[in-house]
Amino acid sequence: MEKERVELHVHTKMSAMDGVTSVTDFINRAAQWRHPAIAITDHGVVQAFPEAMQAVRQCRKQGYGLKILYGIEAYYVDDVANQDHAHRRPFHLTILARNRAGLKNLYQLVSWSHLHNFYRKPRITKSKLLEHREGLFLGSACDLGELYRAVVDGRPWEDLCAIARFYDFLEIQPLGNNEFMMHCGYVSGEEQIREFNRIIVRLGKELNIPVCATGDVHFLDPEDEQTRCILMAAQGYADASGQPPLYFRSTREMLEEFAYLGEEKAYEVVVENTNWIADQIQNIEPIPAGTFYPHLDGAEEQLDALVRSRANALYGDPLPPVVRERLEQELSVISKQEGAASLYWIAHLQVYHSMEHGYRVMARGAAGSSFISWLAGISEINPLVPHYRCPHCRYTEFFTHEEVNSGFDLPQKSCPACGHPLERDGQEIPWESFLGFCGDKVPDFDLNFASEYYYQGRPKQVLKSLFGKDRVIKAGTISTIAERTALRYIQKHEEETGLDYSPETLESLTKGLVGVKRSTGQHPGGFVILPENREAEDFTPLQHPGDDPEAGISTHFDFHSLHDVFLKLDDLGHDVPTICRYLEKYTGIPITDADVSDPAVYRLFTSPEPLGITAEQSGFRTGALSLPEYGTPFVEEMLTACRPEGFADLVKISGLSHGTGTWLDNAEKLLETGVCPLSELISSREDVYNTLRAYGLDATFAFRMMELVRKGKAGKHLHPEEEARMREHGISDWYIDSCKKIRYLFPKAHAGECALMAVRLGWYKLYHPVAYYAAYLTGRDAILEEEAVMHGAEACRTYIDRIRERAAEDLPDEDCRMYLSVAYEALLRGIRFLPASLGCSAASAFVPEDGAIRLPLTSVKELTREQAERIESARVHGGLSREALYACGLSGETVDALLYREI
Repeated sequence: MEKERVELHVHTKMSAMDGVTSVTDFINRAAQWRHPAIAITDHGVVQAFPEAMQAVRQCRKQGYGLKILYGIEAYYVDDVANQDHAHRRPFHLTILARNRAGLKNLYQLVSWSHLHNFYRKPRITKSKLLEHREGLFLGSACDLGELYRAVVDGRPWEDLCAIARFYDFLEIQPLGNNEFMMHCGYVSGEEQIREFNRIIVRLGKELNIPVCATGDVHFLDPEDEQTRCILMAAQGYADASGQPPLYFRSTREMLEEFAYLGEEKAYEVVVENTNWIADQIQNIEPIPAGTFYPHLDGAEEQLDALVRSRANALYGDPLPPVVRERLEQELSVISKQEGAASLYWIAHLQVYHSMEHGYRVMARGAAGSSFISWLAGISEINPLVPHYRCPHCRYTEFFTHEEVNSGFDLPQKSCPACGHPLERDGQEIPWESFLGFCGDKVPDFDLNFASEYYYQGRPKQVLKSLFGKDRVIKAGTISTIAERTALRYIQKHEEETGLDYSPETLESLTKGLVGVKRSTGQHPGGFVILPENREAEDFTPLQHPGDDPEAGISTHFDFHSLHDVFLKLDDLGHDVPTICRYLEKYTGIPITDADVSDPAVYRLFTSPEPLGITAEQSGFRTGALSLPEYGTPFVEEMLTACRPEGFADLVKISGLSHGTGTWLDNAEKLLETGVCPLSELISSREDVYNTLRAYGLDATFAFRMMELVRKGKAGKHLHPEEEARMREHGISDWYIDSCKKIRYLFPKAHAGECALMAVRLGWYKLYHPVAYYAAYLTGRDAILEEEAVMHGAEACRTYIDRIRERAAEDLPDEDCRMYLSVAYEALLRGIRFLPASLGCSAASAFVPEDGAIRLPLTSVKELTREQAERIESARVHGGLSREALYACGLSGETVDALLYREI
């Protein structure tokens, strides 16, 4: 066979709850069969495009030349012939982009249909399509297409010609696709369906419009019909069991399907015309290559001036060599990356704005690996080697030979030059973790803002003030069927049909269902910044998340697909910065004044005794309950096994608890059997790099190993010669084995941020307990029933035990159990809770009062949060008369009960 055909009509898993094959599998099959091209035409969306782009790149690397024809099957309404189109059932119509201009027009149509013409489906009108027709091929689609419907309805020939002239190619499909018309009584038999296709062929000949045989493909192989049957049944379709054979046919299979047209005509519609269409379409990519980061005028100069000034203020002028070298290295890398300085400056301004409003910010990810991040106030982790620093005379002393793993663990010392107490700092983290080994990694700042500040929309306001509201867009997400849901669908189908699938079939069915698109959403904290002088549709269409107009506008593509194209900021609301805000408010002590080197604080992580209570009393083996990241049962087990003594140990534990394959069946066993101490375990990405460098391996090799291990690839991709090289340098077998077991490694900088906040909060918990518990419960937005905490520790314990004995559906959620445990711990320490009061209580904040904690109004069962907030506002603005309480939306019974409480 000289030529293979081209499939022009394919639905992937992104055709919501309809297609059951990934675009990658379709592309791989087309490449395997040596098809020259394949079209992607999901229903109304283009969300499979980014995966298709990656898949075809891999095919080309393997020597398979393949072109992707990017398109959609649109929901189309002819508003030109009929103006009253709003709620009419739309036709289907195939659209393929011929070139870059056509792709942008396609994206604009997708945006418009989702944002401005959505009624059950994203609809494209004929008038809007005509506005954006440049660079597009239009096909007549399936049995739901306007042309096929007209043929089935027996419209006059001149009407059929008028309809067909609108299209660039006409589609005919296998008989099995439309057999349902026989079962429904629309046609008398297969011959009538053949005749419909012959009519379309005659139309094409008379009008000189190519007729193409397309499959309306929804799955890869014939046996995948069962997967789609289960998917349809899960949605309640009564005819789910009668699935049409919408599988991906080979050229030979398609020629056999259309043999009734005659050999020559079958070859024309199956091979020649589909190839002609593909040949007219340029090789395009759905997302432009390159990076398109925003530029802030003067950002590089402002960043340079800021960090140099702060470095001099902290370390003196001239700077010590260790500081100067690190500073210049990073600034050099940043200056060479287009837009990198702007990214630093954007993050700096966001943090600065939050701090101005009294809310601290936590940096996630590897941002704290950068010394510039710390100097710019973005991160609170100083990545230099451990060192002493004199805040008075700028004396410094650096430990460059791994004498200690964290500057916070250095012993107290006075400045030998001026006698002032020295500050201790430095966590030894290489900048390459954030900026790349060759300085080729674009900075990526992920920030945690105080939840109060975040939900006021402040971070987004900062971005809008910098770039304008139209350039700041929420990052979109795509929700798909998870494995658990897929298994539930299959189980239900088995129950309804009496089938019993074999393990092999069950695995195949699950694979087909997992990843099928269900809906769309938006990343909770993700924003993308559009480049100046570019439109969103140069990169992605836009949509309402979940098709909800009230939810704002987000990118049509999943935010991961756009990660390296233009700036994505991952800003989240978090309770820890909120807790810090209330701690500072309640104590008047800045969070940065908490002593992070206090030995008594570190004892909290091994015993509750520093709190003045025993493990038997509290039910917990440590005093870390409620300390962020260290108060869960899982981490309690790790703390008990590791027995941390200082900050470096807590960083290790944080890394181990956040990694995958790091603790269970790995570090836990090594520690238990005494193979190595905690300090030598692999817990973060930088542990690998630093260890290999310490054993004399070169930086290039160490960085490659770090990347392999952190991505979970060492088990498969660590070469024997690389293992041998590590052993030659003294690396133990247990270490290499540990590397192979790891599937994901946490950044040391992020582990350091977690440990730093836990230690700071631990200091308040130890020395300012009333403020601590009040701030914690407020920051977590906790609700405690008065009955649970008003009658002392024993009564609280009884209450907790009682609710645990209830039926499972009556148990409080995990957070509620935590709040009750925290309140019980506070009661054990002699801290009283005062009842909610109209005259004294805040709406939802727990407030220290005379050595006790006043419960908020939300603790009163009869009050909703909204009512509590109205009462607090009424008290502030004019008092709480009976009439004022009625105005807060309270019933007479509730008002009476509240006033009676005050007597």
